[in-house]
Amino acid sequence: SIAHEVKNPLAIMRSAVQNLAEAAEARDDERGADDDEQRGYQMVIEEIDRLSGVVGSLLDLARPPALERHVTDVAKLIERVQLLTRPICERRGVRVERRAAPKVGRNDPCPCGSGKKYKKCCMDVLGG
Repeated sequence: SIAHEVKNPLAIMRSAVQNLAEAAEARDDERGADDDEQRGYQMVIEEIDRLSGVVGSLLDLARPPALERHVTDVAKLIERVQLLTRPICERRGVRVERRAAPKVGRNDPCPCGSGKKYKKCCMDVLGG
């Protein structure tokens, strides 16, 4: 993934610079501190962290939002679709009818034609 291809090299660079800074600090303890070198390493680490934050924000923007489940009144949804498509259908000579199907009982044969009882077939799929 893009996140893997970008964020892993940044983490590796940060780790490498941090190791260099620690090695330089150990060397400086032996022969006297070099503050400019340490500030340089620190600036590089800060810029890598800043870049990692920017990349993370961009990846968050590209990530699709999580789907939310909610109850929908299918009859109202169909009514809205019919209302929106009616002018197009009329211009093209298409007649759309909506009829309510008879209520299917739990132990009735499933209307899909599977031969199973409704409660063991499509009712399970619909979460009923």
